[in-house]
Amino acid sequence: MLRYMQKTWSYLVNEINAIDLLGYNKVADNTFPNIVPMTVGKSANQLPRNKSVWLMQMDDYNFIWNNYSAKGYRTFYAEDHPNIAMFDFNKAGFKKRPPGDYFNRPLSVAMEKNKNIWNSYHNCVHGRTEIDIVLNYLKDFTKMFQNKPHFSFTFMTRLTHDNLDGAYKADKIYLKFFKDMFKSDNLKNTVVFFFSDHGMRFGKIRETFVGKLEERLPLMLIVFPPWFLKKYPDINKNLRINARRLTTPFDIFATLEHILDFNGIDKKEVIKKRSMSLLNEIPEDRTCVDADILPHWCTCSKLKTLDIQNKTVINVGHTIVSLINQDLKDSFDVCEPLYLKSIKHALLVIPFEKRLRIKKTRQHVIDRKVTNGDHVKSYIDYQITVQTKPGDAVFEATLRFDLKGKTYDLVGDFSRINKYGNQSHCIEEHHLKKLCYCKIQP
Repeated sequence: MLRYMQKTWSYLVNEINAIDLLGYNKVADNTFPNIVPMTVGKSANQLPRNKSVWLMQMDDYNFIWNNYSAKGYRTFYAEDHPNIAMFDFNKAGFKKRPPGDYFNRPLSVAMEKNKNIWNSYHNCVHGRTEIDIVLNYLKDFTKMFQNKPHFSFTFMTRLTHDNLDGAYKADKIYLKFFKDMFKSDNLKNTVVFFFSDHGMRFGKIRETFVGKLEERLPLMLIVFPPWFLKKYPDINKNLRINARRLTTPFDIFATLEHILDFNGIDKKEVIKKRSMSLLNEIPEDRTCVDADILPHWCTCSKLKTLDIQNKTVINVGHTIVSLINQDLKDSFDVCEPLYLKSIKHALLVIPFEKRLRIKKTRQHVIDRKVTNGDHVKSYIDYQITVQTKPGDAVFEATLRFDLKGKTYDLVGDFSRINKYGNQSHCIEEHHLKKLCYCKIQP
């Protein structure tokens, strides 16, 4: 955000006193599995699933806005770009009831169908940007219920989904929106979360180390009303401390629950768990294991560069391609089997938890939980970037080698870090789109 939306960030952090969660770590690859923990408090694979999961209606899930609605809050839900809306793209969406009392999807779909009203690469409707239309709807909602309990969830996609440069254009729009909102006092009793689901997942930037970190460390700014922070100085202190602690979308859900049930009494004992409210202090020694972040996504690990010509590294590279082909095997009638073309990068992943326990071992050798033998020699994690043929796809994956069983397991997901465009046009399964290279290319 500092690169593309400097004015908005500076205004929120320096003038409005927003908390910038610098250790906010995503927990999965793309939008849906990162938003589900934030809004449902569960990982996506904990939701009821079967082979027709993408046909299941989203109404069946208990989203956080339902909890607010049950306690008398008016609710609002809005997105742009209806073709890839997070709960509708390759999913059944909301069919029984809308996710909020105020819901823009019917209007958004109608606008999308009318090709004559769009210009500026489908970002503007006549003389207004699509983002501005949605934000004005949100502005009207907050103004109407300024003095009544209300909850809103808004998610924008189109302007920045495929091109980070779009964030330059968004900077001016969001800056005006937030200035109007805060100066009008519409947010005087409101907590604001300004966030992204993940960083750029593909392209030349993503192939760099900085790009890898940016992808895994999305934006999360939080603004509390000044009067609230003054009234509860311990919470203000906790929020400032937590800005530099490891946090995840699960913690946002826990925080939203805490806000809903807040009675002015801070919890005295904090139990280390997956979902932790930011109103309490997050432990300094929290690890990715504690936060349920798989090694592939964890940014707390130490990374050691390995020789890409090393025999073990080459073996891991072939194993990654083999695992991709296992996922594709039922689609080999339309998708090509993939082969290893080259290994681009190879890293040894040393989790923070291991380093912490090694350090503790020197001081507490009696404590069996932190002895070297129990933890350091049980497995090895490799993070390898491979290029496959045909198609020149670039994949990044983390494989865990079990030193006892002599087996490799995928920990996390396959990251496709270059664009695949129409290479997988022949297949509809969303999770295979990034893997498949169609036998017949357009």
